[in-house]
Amino acid sequence: MNKGISIIFYIVLYMSVISTFIALSIMMIRWIVGRRVPAFFNYALWSILLVRLIVPMTFASESSIFNYLPTTNKIQVVYSNISKSEEVKEISDIKEDVKKQESHININAVSNIWIIVTAGLFIAFTTNYILSMNKFREGILYKSYEVDSIIKSLTRMNIRVYTVEWVDTPMVCGILKPKIIVPTHITQEKNKDILKAVILHELVHIKRRDNIIKLISIFTACVHWFNPVVWRALVLSHIDMEKACDEKVMQITAGKFKKKYAESLLSFAIDKSNITNTATVSFGESNIKKRIDGVLKYNKTKLTVKIITITMFVCATLLLITDESKSIVQANLNTLKDERQESWVNLNDISPFVEQAILASQDQNFYYHNGIDLIAIVRASVNSLTLKNEIQGASTVTMQLIKNVCEYNKINVLEKKRTQIYSAINLEKNFSKEEIIEAYINVTYYGRDIRGLKNAAQYYFNKSPLELTKEESAKLIAILDNPKEYDILSEKENNESKAKLIISKINKMNKDIGD
Repeated sequence: MNKGISIIFYIVLYMSVISTFIALSIMMIRWIVGRRVPAFFNYALWSILLVRLIVPMTFASESSIFNYLPTTNKIQVVYSNISKSEEVKEISDIKEDVKKQESHININAVSNIWIIVTAGLFIAFTTNYILSMNKFREGILYKSYEVDSIIKSLTRMNIRVYTVEWVDTPMVCGILKPKIIVPTHITQEKNKDILKAVILHELVHIKRRDNIIKLISIFTACVHWFNPVVWRALVLSHIDMEKACDEKVMQITAGKFKKKYAESLLSFAIDKSNITNTATVSFGESNIKKRIDGVLKYNKTKLTVKIITITMFVCATLLLITDESKSIVQANLNTLKDERQESWVNLNDISPFVEQAILASQDQNFYYHNGIDLIAIVRASVNSLTLKNEIQGASTVTMQLIKNVCEYNKINVLEKKRTQIYSAINLEKNFSKEEIIEAYINVTYYGRDIRGLKNAAQYYFNKSPLELTKEESAKLIAILDNPKEYDILSEKENNESKAKLIISKINKMNKDIGD
């Protein structure tokens, strides 16, 4: 199974599910107070959704709205020894979890479909954007003292204005060096008020980096292409972007430019099909009738309204952008050690080859990450896409430790993965790397109903953990990926082959350290 791609897909799916609730909440807030607050408030709310769609996790908080949602999920740490005969699966082996809970879904196929469609959308939008930018190169640089004065009064950036004969509406294009594109006809003397309105509007977009935000929003929607709520949110956020920009222009001009600005909007009312590129910020797009109505009804916002609006935004952010804290596992490794004292062995009493084998086969970046290893996830995905046979799982030692000491009851796969990731980060904050890997070694399942290295070393080699050789350590750690397939006794050939691979990785690791 493509472990890396599947993990990424699960993360995206989880973010999309959570973001659906957030998007609907924002839509409800807009519906209730949208007309009573400054337009920028509505636009700013969408930044919460954008963060949740991009960032897999924010931070856990008691104020999160997700703490108050009903749940039947139960997670607990099992500190005493577990006497189960079942194998401990890798946290990254999502296929086994899904077989139990969602056996009717072919996760491998779904993950592949998702990545193919996402890549296709990325290519399509990128190609469209590049082709549009190339078309705009035929624009003619427009020079005007009045336009230059407006630009210098609002920004220190070197913004240039270009005229293009065939465009229907003014727009901002470009990323690092944005430029304003205007239809040639509005540079005529009789249209000077329209030109002023256009320049002011597009400069506000540039100052707020709306051209970049729109690109990010579109590509984010491409990642969540299967979620119709995300696409609806994208449309609404762009409407709010334009309304907030109109409002800012009214603020700059102290509301003295209402009529002329409204006439300018009306003159560029366009059909969506005529927009040259969806990734550009166009003056005449997005609900012209309501925008004109908003401009004509504009009044300076009172201080009390500003204070209330800021307070509402802070509250909405705390409620929606944070994650719940109730399902994070607070594992205490000291208690774990005390409860399993009989089979516990300290790190100093373990052969150094054991730790080297674990790092080489399970988590090469263990001492460099904070509980989750994004590099490993990317590497596993690339290996899957390039059909490489040698695969290192995308889970970390810390994540596997959390999985090994927890029991889950009535918890879905997505919530399980989220809990493991959050709990791993939390564990890294409270305990040292040495304490974590010592606990991992002592609670890991080594097949044949054996948990803990002390018991495994005694059972398989009649030795103490400190006496284990490099080869013996590699053989024991080889079991972890699949206790049945790499059983030392019944699958000797598979185990030895896996152990040789681990030893070669250990040697390479030691060579890299020496260099």
